[in-house]
Amino acid sequence: MILSKIHILADSSCDLTLEEAKQYDIRILPFSLNFENGEEYADRYDITPEEFYRKIRTITDIPKTVQITPAKFEEYFREEASLGYEEIVVTVIASTASGTYQSAVIAKGVVEDEGLIKVHLVDSLNLAFGTGNAVIQGAKALKQGKSAEEVAEIITDTVRSTKSYFVVETLDYLRKGGRIKTATAVIGGVLDIRPILHVTNGCVESFDKVRGEKKVIPKLISIFKEEVENPENSTVMILHGDAEEKANALALQLEEETGKKADIIHDVGAIIGAHSGPGVLGLVFTAKN
Repeated sequence: MILSKIHILADSSCDLTLEEAKQYDIRILPFSLNFENGEEYADRYDITPEEFYRKIRTITDIPKTVQITPAKFEEYFREEASLGYEEIVVTVIASTASGTYQSAVIAKGVVEDEGLIKVHLVDSLNLAFGTGNAVIQGAKALKQGKSAEEVAEIITDTVRSTKSYFVVETLDYLRKGGRIKTATAVIGGVLDIRPILHVTNGCVESFDKVRGEKKVIPKLISIFKEEVENPENSTVMILHGDAEEKANALALQLEEETGKKADIIHDVGAIIGAHSGPGVLGLVFTAKN
């Protein structure tokens, strides 16, 4: 028996673990990962981030990430209606990064035209746990009795105030995924250039660059200091793809220099990891002062 007539759903690119999803009563809708050898996995359900990074370190080709289709969204929405939910709040990967949002829009139109269920769609315009944290805030609000409209607004407000900065270990995955030119990757590798990437309206853009691994953490902390006037009012998330040691080092240095302890250290899942590669390190924080 359901306790609320409202349910929260999010696609797996938000990087919530299944344990976190269960804790906050959030349904995770998986992207698919297709490997060149024909293997296919439902993200988070069939393959964990640990298994994913271990796998891609041993192969030369990157897997394809397959977005959720309109038909699959419609199936999920109908299942929610059959369970007794009257409204659902659905957060999906940025519309600027994937066609997933448009797929959800199509499915929303079908089920609402039939009067089955009310769908509140949130375009995250963010990536990874920058979105996941916002979905958790929405789930907390729902438990406090907020309406579906209010929950969607809280998720939207939270994700819009979230700043996400990442540094990749190698440019090879961005090159293979067509995000940068081959010449840029070669030059970057030779010169040991580490680009600082920033998520802007769901798009990953170059923000700055440093030369050498030792300059990565100081640069991320410098960005945080410039962006956040009152660190204690900020929620700080350190994200990593199979790079826990670097994540812990960033957390330690951040606390030493700013007095702000990281609120969470979290993995970067397979959907974002397929484009960033293993070793990615991210500093994500809410920037409301």
